[in-house]
Amino acid sequence: MTDQPTVVESLFSGDPLATSLCLIAIFLACPAVLMQVIPRIPVIRKVTFVPFLFLVPMILSSLGIIPDSYPLYKPLQSTALYMAIFFMVLAIDLGQILRSLATRILLLFVIGCLGTATGAILAHAICAPLIGTESSAMVAGCTTAAYSGGSMNWAAVSEAIDVPGSLSATAFPAMVIMYTLYLGALLALDNSPLRPLLERWIGVEDRNDAPAMAAADEVQSSAAPKLEDYINGFLAFTIVYLASIVLEQWVRGLVFIPMVIFLTTFAILLGAVAPKVRFAGVRRLGNLSTFGEASLYFLLGIIGAQASLSGSLLNAPALLLMPTVVIAVHVFVLLLSARLLKVDLATCTIVSIAAIGGAASAPAAAGALRAPELIPLGVLLGSLGYAIGTYLGVYLGLFLLG
Repeated sequence: MTDQPTVVESLFSGDPLATSLCLIAIFLACPAVLMQVIPRIPVIRKVTFVPFLFLVPMILSSLGIIPDSYPLYKPLQSTALYMAIFFMVLAIDLGQILRSLATRILLLFVIGCLGTATGAILAHAICAPLIGTESSAMVAGCTTAAYSGGSMNWAAVSEAIDVPGSLSATAFPAMVIMYTLYLGALLALDNSPLRPLLERWIGVEDRNDAPAMAAADEVQSSAAPKLEDYINGFLAFTIVYLASIVLEQWVRGLVFIPMVIFLTTFAILLGAVAPKVRFAGVRRLGNLSTFGEASLYFLLGIIGAQASLSGSLLNAPALLLMPTVVIAVHVFVLLLSARLLKVDLATCTIVSIAAIGGAASAPAAAGALRAPELIPLGVLLGSLGYAIGTYLGVYLGLFLLG
């Protein structure tokens, strides 16, 4: 960060409260504008707007409009992260997902995530001499989490294994860039001559799992949350957050379990139990997933503001190499598994996007690929990725760190 004050800091010089409120307004305005603008741009409207939630604040901080370091960022980032984890994972009825998905589709997704982890191990072996063993191990863990769940999982793993802010600020853009390029390549596959070749190699054309997915779509629909739902949700979040902190401190002398692991686990358990509880205030907690998504969008803006565009470009070859290797191994493992499990190419594509891009990207990609019947599949698998991505990333990162 330079010694020169940014535009926002100069505008509200001497008033930290006004500066903080202005920054919060910018982080809220970015998703509000991008959600309206991106779908109207012909070239990129098929691609989800999520990467731009990160890229726009990064550009603003690089241009000196907003600061890339500010005392408010850390508490805001932690709060948004924990709320995103809790409310998005809380909406996942893991039992219902497992019942709704065909066994081979579920198995293909799990194998794809393991392929991502395998790719991260290989990428770590290649990149460790280039960026350092510890840095490479941390980025490998975060990339595994992001490419199994989403950006939220990257932030969760980054917090759990204490990734330095400078490293995350330069590595995160590389992950976003490769994810965006990969998503574009999969969408282009729809009209590519490579598609019929892959379909013939896999040997499956019919999507015979669509009825189960359609039934699962009905499960995902729910009534709009009420005021009491938000009150009960915040109460549940506060209790789970405090319990996670206490448990982390309690087991610290025995085994290292990060607080985000406890938070994720409690949210999964509560999400599984809540629909079966008679008390309506608990039963409707899963309706607050949209608040979790809003927290995630806000989180991406804060991470983007702290990202270094110049640092990312300077270290681009090594930092882009890691997600490239991860995606390459993921694709190889997934295609081979699709051939063995007899899963068609379109379904395999949505499975891959659900892992690499998360629940936000998979439904949009299914619509862009003219396969609306696969939208529920993308939602279910993307949600499952949110649940397992943090576990996979944290413990792979710890394993590589030794």
